[in-house]
Amino acid sequence: MSDEIIYCTGISLDGEMLIGGVWTLRDQEGFPLEMAHLVCRDKGWRIDWLEAMADASRQDKCPALMEQIEAFLPSDTVFMLKLGFVSAYRSGKTWEEIVADKRANGRKVDEWAKSFVESTA
Repeated sequence: MSDEIIYCTGISLDGEMLIGGVWTLRDQEGFPLEMAHLVCRDKGWRIDWLEAMADASRQDKCPALMEQIEAFLPSDTVFMLKLGFVSAYRSGKTWEEIVADKRANGRKVDEWAKSFVESTA
């Protein structure tokens, strides 16, 4: 799963799957970010917006991403996303490293899920 465009980046603190790759899906395939948000919401997942922002930043397209999500996310949510983004920027990691870390974390979740399924079968 983690070699595909859309992949799991981890699990939220309240147990929901975090989904990465939505910026790439939008940029390569034209799939709207709001639609990705609605699909994820309906499945009980959340978009990993930090991953999306880092992914878009690799091509200097984060302002375009922000303009789109500001149209459908509440302003307080957007503000918190921006704070998280600044924190990630200050960590010293490159955008490429942040996305790579998210993919690696997704692989760990995939491995855990496979081992969990096998142990309960």
